[in-house]
Amino acid sequence: MAGGALLAGTQQRQYRLALGVAVLFFWNLGFHIYPYAQRQSNGALKIAEALQKIWPAGAVVYWNVHASDNRTIQYFNPDVQWKPLWDHAVISEVQQTLEVAYPIGKSVWFDINAIRQFAQNDPEFRTWLVTKCRLGASHEFVNGNHSTGFVELLPVVGGNKTVPGVLR
Repeated sequence: MAGGALLAGTQQRQYRLALGVAVLFFWNLGFHIYPYAQRQSNGALKIAEALQKIWPAGAVVYWNVHASDNRTIQYFNPDVQWKPLWDHAVISEVQQTLEVAYPIGKSVWFDINAIRQFAQNDPEFRTWLVTKCRLGASHEFVNGNHSTGFVELLPVVGGNKTVPGVLR
């Protein structure tokens, strides 16, 4: 309808174009931008705010770049050091991060869906996870039809030969 009104007639065409642009702007603002900027309408924003209370400044978080909620979580948690995961984890890098972070009081977190996927599809990662690492607190949230969450990685003290429960 707006397109037809814009094309009709030759007089005051520029005003119709401006009116059409204004209508589209306010439509988008009123029905998309503003509602999804509100906490109660945006599940990823709720998750990001909850994680602000969980992650201390300087925490290291390995995040799956393919999970859209993680972008919002990352944006609202700028005091966290973000390390991207591109379909696999470099075990030596994660191990080194654990060895450096914990002695200076920093925590290391891992995307819970990514850790499950890597443990299922990569035998080397699963072996490392079971033998060289242990899982601490986990926080998982349901957002619409999917879940998002993070689990704390802890360095092994002694032997850890059990399969972590979060992987089951």
